[in-house]
Amino acid sequence: MLGSFGAPRQHRRAALLVAAAVALVHGTPAAAQPASPDRRRGSTGDKREALRHLADGDRKLARGDKLAARGKIEDAFAQFEAALADYQAAYESYPDPQIYFPIAQAEQRLGRFVDALQHYQELLAESKALGAALRSQVQVHLDEVRKNLAAVVFEVEPSGADIQLDGKPAGRSPMSQPLFVEPGQHTYQVSRSGYRVAEGRMDLVPGKELRKRIRLEKSRVAVRKPVRAPAPLPPVEVEHDDGPSSVPVWIGVGVTGALVIGGVATGFGAVSKHSQFEDASLGENTREAARRDGKRLAKITDILLGSALVAGGATAYYYLAIYRPRAAEAERQSDADALRLQPMIGEDGAGLAVSGTFW
Repeated sequence: MLGSFGAPRQHRRAALLVAAAVALVHGTPAAAQPASPDRRRGSTGDKREALRHLADGDRKLARGDKLAARGKIEDAFAQFEAALADYQAAYESYPDPQIYFPIAQAEQRLGRFVDALQHYQELLAESKALGAALRSQVQVHLDEVRKNLAAVVFEVEPSGADIQLDGKPAGRSPMSQPLFVEPGQHTYQVSRSGYRVAEGRMDLVPGKELRKRIRLEKSRVAVRKPVRAPAPLPPVEVEHDDGPSSVPVWIGVGVTGALVIGGVATGFGAVSKHSQFEDASLGENTREAARRDGKRLAKITDILLGSALVAGGATAYYYLAIYRPRAAEAERQSDADALRLQPMIGEDGAGLAVSGTFW
């Protein structure tokens, strides 16, 4: 805890010095925390209120130092908390940057080193009426506070990168001064437009400065070529089946008829020859010739009639088993227009459009 408890009288005198300075200041309050209109005029009532809070805070700060010297740390911290509240109320009554000093003193005793560091730095930067002695004392306290904090400097290539520490904005590279934070583990994130984000964790040690060197890598942007939609396919027209050809049927009927007629003709010829063979009035040679011719004609008749039977059977099978079913199907299709199929391609998918007349 710094060793701040070791010099309570010195801190007491410093706080009283600030209270006296507040009573003597007549300038405009610092812009770091704007006051209300009456406070900006620096009315006497506001200064008196601020002095009252400062006096209360000084008593509680001194009481806390005594309790800390006796080892009653919890009671001492309670007094430091109360003193800090009084100092903050004093700043609210009269926002003079010199009140940052007692505020930082209380924060330093409470171990809030980051807050104390900020108020010491703001005191040096904003207070124009700060004497050389008090300025030197503030610098001593700054050095003590920094010993309890860890420091980190981000060296980023290229520069102009945004830096976040523990999820909060912490500055932009290049950094003009180190970042002071509580010791321990912290997360960081470094980002710059056109580059990949660099992030990670780091362990920081009190009183030490870490220089974090980071080289950002350019981000790779995938350029997608525009995908052209495929040209629509031409419509596909499916023609109707006109049905089976009737030519085989007619050929079969014709062949069968011709064979039957031929067989009948040769049959009559065979019967005629048989009559000549049985006619006893005819000569022996004539009857023998009639027998041979009749026998030949009978064989031809058998062949023709047998062929007619086969041709007729084949024609009947083709007609009943092939021609009639296909003709019936063609007849049903002839009642509709030609069927049209149109491929369809869209953003959500593809399909097939069917058009036609259906009864």
